[in-house]
Amino acid sequence: MGRATTPATGPSSEANGMTVALEPYFLGLSRAMISLGPLTGGETYCTYKCRFCYVNGPYQKYAARSPDEIMEWLSERREQYDIVYVSGDTDSFARPRTADGLSLLTRLAELDCDVLFTTRYVFSPQECAVLAGLQSRMRGANRLLIPCVSVAQVNHPRLEPPPVPTPEARLDQLKRFHALGFTTILTIRPFIPYLAAGEYADIVHRGADHCDAILGGNWYTDPDGHIDRLTRQALGITRTLIGPNTRTGPLDSTHSRIAWHETCHPEAEMEVGKIAANIGKPFGMRSGPVVDQLRSLPR
Repeated sequence: MGRATTPATGPSSEANGMTVALEPYFLGLSRAMISLGPLTGGETYCTYKCRFCYVNGPYQKYAARSPDEIMEWLSERREQYDIVYVSGDTDSFARPRTADGLSLLTRLAELDCDVLFTTRYVFSPQECAVLAGLQSRMRGANRLLIPCVSVAQVNHPRLEPPPVPTPEARLDQLKRFHALGFTTILTIRPFIPYLAAGEYADIVHRGADHCDAILGGNWYTDPDGHIDRLTRQALGITRTLIGPNTRTGPLDSTHSRIAWHETCHPEAEMEVGKIAANIGKPFGMRSGPVVDQLRSLPR
């Protein structure tokens, strides 16, 4: 999932053990980041239980809103952004909320701005047809609808356990999106330091022909080590790598001052960057510069 830069405003509250911003979404660097928020009841945040995800820690999560309510919030702040990310803190397209996620994208097409969405969900042919219709509509208005297909591993399924679709299914979806004419991003986030750089290179090789850009990212873990322990348990590893390649500080996607660990994987970043350069595809560790390059492509 992506990251925002500056919170809109407002304090936070505790609900069902989760920190929830009273201001429901985030704005920064001319982008708005939104999601459908927690599942019904708020006790479960995301359908998918990726072991490495920062949502497993004290991440300041978004609030639950309907597509209409989200649109109202966005419309009131329209001058503050030129792209909307459906991303951040949950997969808004995973079942049981696929229809709501597609409804949200349909409404976002009314805003006359580019829209980027990130998902691990694999859409049905009928759902892909809905997305293709939205893409055609937005392209007619000279706007981009950018699907980011997220694949974080290919050899360690316990990191992305069921019901997360297999990496092969997600890469097949990337191919379908590309064949439908979408401007696509292969999102490889995060680069987990316990995985060999060659595994990330393999993901790039598998998806290179079907993406317009590649997006990587550093790994964020909580100061109590919960996310690190979940990740190591999934991999059967006992020794932590939180250390030399780690820096500590607050996330730039919330107003919380909790100090998180940000760990880089320089070997993976170098390997993926080298492959991307060889095949002539934009690559970056932050979404903004990658999106800017995609906007410069002929439409």
